[in-house]
Amino acid sequence: MKSRTMVAVILSIVMVAVPAMGTMEAPMNQNQIQDRDRVQTNIGEAEQEQIRLEINRRLRIDGAALEQMKLRQQEQTQNRFMDLANHWSKEEVEQSYNWGFVNGYPDGGFRPEGIISGTEGILMLTRMMGKIAAGMPGEPDPDDVEWDKVPEWAREQLREGIALAIATQSHLYGESQLNRLQFAVMLAKTMGIEEGMPPEDTVVFLDDEGIPPAELGYIYRLRALGIIQGNEGNFMPQKRLTRAEAAAMMNRVMMMLKAAPTEYFYEPDMLTVMLQENPTTGYGWVVEFEEGDILKIESDEFVPFAVAPDVVGSGGERTWEFTPEEPGTEEINFIYYRSWESKDMAIDTRTLTVVVDENFEIVDVR
Repeated sequence: MKSRTMVAVILSIVMVAVPAMGTMEAPMNQNQIQDRDRVQTNIGEAEQEQIRLEINRRLRIDGAALEQMKLRQQEQTQNRFMDLANHWSKEEVEQSYNWGFVNGYPDGGFRPEGIISGTEGILMLTRMMGKIAAGMPGEPDPDDVEWDKVPEWAREQLREGIALAIATQSHLYGESQLNRLQFAVMLAKTMGIEEGMPPEDTVVFLDDEGIPPAELGYIYRLRALGIIQGNEGNFMPQKRLTRAEAAAMMNRVMMMLKAAPTEYFYEPDMLTVMLQENPTTGYGWVVEFEEGDILKIESDEFVPFAVAPDVVGSGGERTWEFTPEEPGTEEINFIYYRSWESKDMAIDTRTLTVVVDENFEIVDVR
């Protein structure tokens, strides 16, 4: 009897001394210990600026898209979506809505935690690129898409230029749900971000070992641009992408880009010039140059800004497209004045010098 009593006492002492299993940490394996000791690499301001500059040389916010966004912003109610009141993404989702990238649901909600399919992601990025004064490189082939995998409601939309280019580039045009890595890489390629490895010994995110080396360079550049931020140093690449996360990334793209300060952009075969105009004031733009010698006007179009029907005199944007005809240097003058007055009374003038090389391609505009 004494021995049994002693055993019971010893067991009770052991049970008191050992904490319950629910409060103990599971033993970490070697990889977890290494991850715990990793430190996320800071990206220097000079390097960030260099990456931003490279993007801003190629991509700029379209002037008309900027004006439309401002009008939508002015009309915005305090709480546009009822389910965003206390959500981290509220401001970015609302601004993404103002840009026209995302929409809500008939019940007044946005469903920020909703998951996005590959098709939905492509269409969102298509709307984003439609606000940027740059095209997708290359000529996509519709035969590169397995159309039976594309939901019927989206097939016609995915056959259009930018959407088709994104679809053939990513091959994520089905109904499968996207993860954060897939959408981020799709976004980077859509923007024309160059692939390549980050600097040696760089820890892009603490969990970047779960990102394929071929895609890590895209993630590094998106982080440098401020488009992706992660959570406590982790990117969580395999986590399903939410509607709020997609909206936030696209809004950050626009925050990083600059509006076209000189109101023009060009490709080898075309120069496009955009200037705001308000015909109701009597003022209008007149273009003067030696047409046909080196350049010719391919199109000249005025598009009113989108405003409420009862708003008068809001103006719009005048867009010219010039194509090269012969090699040489041409000076184009844009003069803003009222036709019944002398050009000396013009209130604004712009001059562009355009260089066309021996291959009949535009190589410089200044």
